[in-house]
Parts: sequence; structure tokens; C-alpha cells
Amino acid sequence: LVERTEHTARHVTYGHTERGVALLPVLPMIVTWAEEHLEKADRPLAAIEQIEDSLTLLTRRHAAAILWVLKSREEVSGRALARIVMPSSDWTNIYPPLRQLVFDGLVDTDGMGRPYRLSAAGDGLGPVLSTLSAWAAGQSLDQAAQHPVWGHPQAKPAPRPWISSQSRPAPTALPPARTPQFPPAWHNGDLFSHAATARPKAAVPAGGPRR
Repeated sequence: LVERTEHTARHVTYGHTERGVALLPVLPMIVTWAEEHLEKADRPLAAIEQIEDSLTLLTRRHAAAILWVLKSREEVSGRALARIVMPSSDWTNIYPPLRQLVFDGLVDTDGMGRPYRLSAAGDGLGPVLSTLSAWAAGQSLDQAAQHPVWGHPQAKPAPRPWISSQSRPAPTALPPARTPQFPPAWHNGDLFSHAATARPKAAVPAGGPRR
């Protein structure tokens, strides 16, 4: 996202890569979501703090994958979520990240043993996650509305390779169009593939999404 240019041994500058520049239009969308759905702070927050607080919620382990499944299926039991999100793990391991998402205000449930679903705040992430997905796949951001899960359901696009695990700068041109019988798989765990830095948990009263 950032490139380092060494002019002399004592003169170094930093600037955006093309991939970093392509990410910049996503940031105001995150701020807009944060201002509407995050709990209000005691003081006005800079836009960068709004972005960092929002990404803290989204980059927790398994969060993006769980939100993906709930968006796709509307209501899902904890056991069914576990089979999809962490198939090689004991299914009860789904509950810590699920409880965190409920605490953060992104997921709702009517109680123990009841199905889980996106909250209004979680559903409101659609434009953010579809745009991040388009950016991560090296596609134009105007393709975000055609995302198979987070895009607009009325759109009927041709299948596109929604793969968001690239670790190198986005290509200058989109990959050649593919015409498989079924749309290519967009893996629900690919958007945020790294583990977020652990932070100490403080007891906070129930309410909206946490910072």
C-alpha cells in the first residue's frame, strides 16, 4: 500500500502505491458507516479513528466469514455456522466469535439456542464489504454492486473471479473473463486473512457496536 523511495542515505520519502491509491475511496464509506452505527464517543473523533475502530470489529478472527454466511442465509444456527466457517474445528468454537459479534452489535439473536442473523449495523456493512472485496480482487470499485453476496440483489452480472487474497499490487487490467457453468467461488474467509492483534477485553454495558 505504501512505497519507500530512498533519494540519498539521509533523504527517504514515502508515498502510495497504485494499490494504495485505489483503496482511498473506500475509507469515506467506512467513516459513513461508523458515524451511523458505532456508539457515540465522548468527544468528536477524527475520520482515521472512525476507520480504525470499524476495522477493529471487522478484522477479528472469523468475523468476516460469519457475516458473509449470515448475509447469504439470513438466519443460521450456531452449529450450521460452525460447519461452514470452521469445518475442521470443534463446532462449539464458533461461540466466542459469535458472542463477540453480538456484543459488537453486528449480529442479533433471540437467545441461547436460537438462530443468528445480521443486525441493522451488520447489514449496513454491505457497501463497505462489497467495495473492499472489489478492491482486494483488483477490480474497479464500480464492480462492488455486482458482488455475489454484498452487492445489490437486482444486479445480474456476468460471473467474476471474486478472489480477495492477493498480496501483491493489483494488476493494471482485469483478468480475462471466465465462463464457467457456475460462478467462481468467493471464499468467505479471504477478505481479512490475518489474525488481528489481541486487545484486552474490558467489561462494558450492552449497547451498540463497540469501539
